[in-house]
Amino acid sequence: MSRPRVPERILRAVEALDLAGDERVLELACGRGVAAELLLARHPRLTYLAVDRSAAAVAAAAARNAAAIAQGRLRTLCCPLEELGPDIAPEGPFDVVFAINVNLFWTTTTTAVAQSLADLMSPGARVWLFVEAPGGVGRAVGPALRSLDIPALTADASEAGGLTVVRATKRPG
Repeated sequence: MSRPRVPERILRAVEALDLAGDERVLELACGRGVAAELLLARHPRLTYLAVDRSAAAVAAAAARNAAAIAQGRLRTLCCPLEELGPDIAPEGPFDVVFAINVNLFWTTTTTAVAQSLADLMSPGARVWLFVEAPGGVGRAVGPALRSLDIPALTADASEAGGLTVVRATKRPG
């Protein structure tokens, strides 16, 4: 049985991450696990936590990536992003955190999620938020920048292939 075509936004995001291959990766709102499958196939030394608030999505991601789970390279977790923390995600601290089209980052101005992420990140860790507006046109991500611009993080935004890419890096120390 062939798999459905991978959406362009996921392919572009996976390419943009430019991983070295041995990072600890946290994917927020992993959906059906397509990005995890692509990244784990490309980088056999990654350690990966895929999180989604939907039990159905997490089950699909786990089924899609059963081999990586059996190898101990991937764990899937059903959890709201606001509840993530080191006690729930002992795989961290994470070197790379990313999300594709997660509206939480542009629909809220709270810093709760940003602080949770900061607590999960290693010094020098990178956060990548990929946002595609309807029709594939990139859009501004004002609240995301404000939410991530907490004392431990710095951020910049750029456009890449129809996606707005927000990169934030945790300052060492």
